[in-house]
Amino acid sequence: MVLNDGERERWERHAARRADPYRDHPTEEIVADDHGRLHVDSTVGCGVYVVLDPDDHVVYVGKVDRQSGNIGDRFRNHHAAQDDWDRVWILPFHENCDPADLELAMIKHFLPQDNRLGVPS
Repeated sequence: MVLNDGERERWERHAARRADPYRDHPTEEIVADDHGRLHVDSTVGCGVYVVLDPDDHVVYVGKVDRQSGNIGDRFRNHHAAQDDWDRVWILPFHENCDPADLELAMIKHFLPQDNRLGVPS
């Protein structure tokens, strides 16, 4: 499924009060270094991220919270990284919010191919 402008607006509304109103919801490039480690230019410490392939298909949905560092840290040694990961859309949350329920809702909606968790029954 493609992440288009309508889907972005839908998920921003769904995040509602949890979303940090003082941060943008950027789409950042994912760059691999010479050792295959991924780099994302983001210091967001709490939120949900959506990984896109070059054709804007959602291929992975994940979350980050303060306990696990920021999104940039998360991508350095990501367990599910694939060659077609091109960009990441970031939906920042307030630092005291738990992004787990929104992450699960987005996984159920998009059914991304690279999520190992699958969809709970």
